[in-house]
Amino acid sequence: MDNIFSIGYAGFDINTFLQVIKKYSINCIIDVRSKPFSKYYINYNKPYLEQVLNDNQILYRHYGKEFGAQQTSAKFLTSSRYVSFSKFILSTEFTNGINKIKKGMNMGYICILCAEVDPLTCHRSIMVGQGFKQQGINIAHILKNQELEYQSELENRLINCYIKNSNQLSFLYTSKETMLEEAYNRKNKEIGFKVKEIYY
Repeated sequence: MDNIFSIGYAGFDINTFLQVIKKYSINCIIDVRSKPFSKYYINYNKPYLEQVLNDNQILYRHYGKEFGAQQTSAKFLTSSRYVSFSKFILSTEFTNGINKIKKGMNMGYICILCAEVDPLTCHRSIMVGQGFKQQGINIAHILKNQELEYQSELENRLINCYIKNSNQLSFLYTSKETMLEEAYNRKNKEIGFKVKEIYY
């Protein structure tokens, strides 16, 4: 599907950001930051960003509970105390978010917003994009050059980052699916939010 996008705001000043959003006819921004504020990119702090988007007839919604990376409940953590994306994807919170997104898709073009320029380094692809794809929704990630990289294309890049000789099956990796699962797990371990205090 072509009506779900993602973007990392660190690659754009606010005016260019608006131009890119309009280029793809996006009329709804879903902010997936757990905390919708930035010390270095103050134009993307929630109050200002929401006002700018509203002034441009673009809806803003913050879905930190549904899609944020900084989950602190013990049930979503690995034994090493970082957030397991595969666990959270199965949660009620994530499912509720998916259902709201599906309803919104009938009303226009939605874009998932987070900070990182490269979607490969951000939970918007490694957690949110993965979960969406499992539901048949293939996100198109807007890159810094304003071109698109679909989740399925990003997955090939992800595999190549972590699996040697990924063009060949082996005893460890008997299919592309097993390679992809391992690559997702490795990236999750690398970027997953580390929890200092656990809440039960």
